[in-house]
Amino acid sequence: MHRLIPLEIFNVYGLLRNEAWDRYFYNEVVYDEYTASDAKAAENPFGIFNFDREDGRRKFEDEVKKFAQLYPGTIAKEGEEINFQEFYTRYAIVNKKDTSKIDPKLVDELRLKLANRKDEVSSYSLPDEKVGKSILGTVFPQKMRSKSRKVMM
Repeated sequence: MHRLIPLEIFNVYGLLRNEAWDRYFYNEVVYDEYTASDAKAAENPFGIFNFDREDGRRKFEDEVKKFAQLYPGTIAKEGEEINFQEFYTRYAIVNKKDTSKIDPKLVDELRLKLANRKDEVSSYSLPDEKVGKSILGTVFPQKMRSKSRKVMM
């Protein structure tokens, strides 16, 4: 008499191998390694633009404006203009570039803002004050409640 053992099924069809993941999930491939050039490129996402030169800034502004036109509301709120001068000043402060050619009032204001941040990881961090209420995990779902309310042993 034949018996079905789940472990044998997994082994016969290769469901526990790495290739199974690739076969069943849209042929995705797991990349284990990255090169030093990949790490260096990831450090500076603005590497293709040279902010020290005027033509580099213009190319960057053109790309950002084109992106903002295609996807309104992603970079700035709809109806608002993108403040490139503030961006260049922040970039110079964070990357310790020369700020002598930039308005000193703006530099001081942004340095103060950056110094007063509370360990923000990114600009997408949540605000300190939470809004709303969650009952997740506090109430057992109605559909799963037993009608007889007996203790299960």
